[in-house]
Amino acid sequence: MASFSPADVSMWLPGCCYLLAALPGRSQTRAPWKRAILATWIALICSILSLVSLDRGSLHPAGDLPGHCMLVLISFLAVVITRYSESYLNGEQGQRRFLSALMATFGFSSAVMIAPRLDLLLVAWILSSVALNALLLYYPDRRAARMAAHKKFLVSRTAEALLLAGTVVLYRGYGTLNIAALNHAVLTEHPHTLPVLVFSLCLSLAVILKSAQLPLHGWLIQVMEAPTPVSALLHAGIVNLGGVLLLRLHPFLDAEPWSQFLLTASGVTTLVIAGVVMLTRVSIKVRLAWSTCAQMGFLLAECGAGLYGLALLHLIGHSLYKSYLFLSSGSVVQTYGEDISLGEIPILRRARVWPRILSLLILAAAFWGGHALLARTAYVVEPVALVVLAVGVAPLLATGLEEKELLGSALARILSLLALYYALHLGAGAMVRSELDRPRAVSALFALGMALLYAVQIAVRAGDARRLSRLRIWAFHGFYLDEIFTRYVLAIWPIKVSGSSSDPLSRTSTHREYA
Repeated sequence: MASFSPADVSMWLPGCCYLLAALPGRSQTRAPWKRAILATWIALICSILSLVSLDRGSLHPAGDLPGHCMLVLISFLAVVITRYSESYLNGEQGQRRFLSALMATFGFSSAVMIAPRLDLLLVAWILSSVALNALLLYYPDRRAARMAAHKKFLVSRTAEALLLAGTVVLYRGYGTLNIAALNHAVLTEHPHTLPVLVFSLCLSLAVILKSAQLPLHGWLIQVMEAPTPVSALLHAGIVNLGGVLLLRLHPFLDAEPWSQFLLTASGVTTLVIAGVVMLTRVSIKVRLAWSTCAQMGFLLAECGAGLYGLALLHLIGHSLYKSYLFLSSGSVVQTYGEDISLGEIPILRRARVWPRILSLLILAAAFWGGHALLARTAYVVEPVALVVLAVGVAPLLATGLEEKELLGSALARILSLLALYYALHLGAGAMVRSELDRPRAVSALFALGMALLYAVQIAVRAGDARRLSRLRIWAFHGFYLDEIFTRYVLAIWPIKVSGSSSDPLSRTSTHREYA
């Protein structure tokens, strides 16, 4: 008896709903918005149904669970962002154009999550980027918006060309583009071949370019010129597509240490530098943009180090958290202004160094001791992930060490967070996990990057402001990395001023420094 899988049908319905809602119409009333919102709800229901398949009367999880989980996530974000956009753009010109581009972006992004073949995935990735470009240029007369879209266009096309080249080489070597078949072949038959090496390196470079890693990050910061729903969509969904590709094609990373090192080195560098720059920013949305840049570096480093379960949790958590922060950024500004007028903003004190160092040492010793005791009797977290956990919860313990009355609540929060993470890690680790051991150099690089980030943040918060003034100036300007990249972009392909066909935008007139 042939098996019937609702996932085979329902997983494609979300994208079809979005693309139908993206079709142009003549109505200029609120009817297009109502149809789009209805389409997002139908897409969400279908994406949830795609998580299971029906085989001989019994339900089973879908074959590519990480991709289907991300499909549910993007469908949920579509509901929230579309409803928010309806009220946000009320009274604006060009709403029909915005809505068509928004629905098209959701539709092609959904196809990236569940496409069974590499060629379909690549086409969907390209089309989602093109649709997003139309959203970034919703206000085409804004020079900063045009420059951001211009730089993103060049970076995206380069990334897609790399992935296309890798796909061609892989097809010539294996004769198929089916993702499941390729993953199985890499794991069981030919893990170390030239096509695997080429595709793995091309995939890693393409994801680095698409994920706004330094020094190619400037477009992600400057897309603040677009409406707030576009920022939420980009930072919570589109920029995460590179991470989805790494999770769906993780056997290629497991097979090639060079790709692991490339992703980890790029991610750690971006994480440390962007994490420092973020501390100097004042604008809420720009600070969130730098946070996204750092988080994408963190995600790539996790994939390079083989922490796929942690990366999947990171993707889901970052998407939900960042979309909420962007969509609520306006109310945050209003609340902050009211708190200032009422004198309810606490004065920040210089952080003390010893509690933060001691808390990290205590947690590291406790985690490593627990790992050594439980490794033979129970499933434990990967050793390199313990470094991430220690760095993540160390500030909580440091607060308890500084103020003794808060020590009990800090310990309770730490235990609760660790228990929650362990439970989520069991589920995420069962969906996708590393099949081969990582070289020690890759894990050491990742751990060193986390320790360096923690040390730099302590130095910034606890150091002498006068001695750190020069570092703060450089950090405020992003260490001038985007200026250098913009200079070369304009030299390669100048962008024209609107209304003039001959006068290109200059570097000084287009580059706007955001605080």
